[in-house]
This record gives sequence, structure tokens and C-alpha cells, in this order.
Amino acid sequence: DMANDKAKNNAYNRAQGQKYQAQAREYEAKHAANEEKLRRLREAKKKLETAITDYDTFKKNTEKIESDISESDFKGDIRNKFKTSVKTVTKDINSDINKHQANLSSLSGKIAGLELEQGNLLSWAANAWDTAANFFKSLV
Repeated sequence: DMANDKAKNNAYNRAQGQKYQAQAREYEAKHAANEEKLRRLREAKKKLETAITDYDTFKKNTEKIESDISESDFKGDIRNKFKTSVKTVTKDINSDINKHQANLSSLSGKIAGLELEQGNLLSWAANAWDTAANFFKSLV
């Protein structure tokens, strides 16, 4: 009968409405968790950029040490050994800088991916809220 059909319909629409509300809340929770993750990633990125700049300055200063000392004060075998040491140190610094830059681009990639997901999550949540609202409007 009609009353039975109406009750069935209402039950279905209510259940669907609640299902979409739950989904919307899930998207919003994921969005909030991502915000926290993004905050930490951006912080790490800033620290890494600072470290790279510091390393670069350190490298330049190390290279300068060698060239700043005049040939007359410091020559021969000792100077050559010192030159070699400076070269080794700058090579090590360079390799650290390269590692940092690789990490930096990986971090930047992660951040970009998450930012993209953030936009999607917000629109999915909005759609889910709308769908839920439409099911609730259908209750008679």
C-alpha cells in the first residue's frame, strides 16, 4: 500500500542522506589531516632551503680560503696538500648539496601532489553535502 511505499522511500532517502553526510565528513577529515601534513612538509622544505644556502656559502668560503692565501707565504708541498684538502672538502660539500637538492625536489613534488588532492577533497565534500541535502529534501 501507499503508506508502506512512503515509509520505504523515506527510509531509503534517509539512509542515503546519512551515507553521503558521512562521506562528506570523511573528505573533510582527510582534508584537515592533509593540512597538518602540508604544514610539516612546508616547514621541512623551508629548513632544507636554508641548509642548502648555508652549505653553498660554506663551500664558497672554503674555496676562498685557498685562493686568499698568497703564494709567497705558503708554497710547495704544503700548499699542494692544502689545495688537495680544500678540493676534497668542497667535493664533499657539493655532494651534500646535491643530496639536499634531490630531497628538496622530492619534497616539492609531495607538496604539489597534496595541494592538488586538497582541492579535490573540498569539491568532493561539497558534492557529498549537496547529494545528502537532496536525499533529505526528498523525504515526505
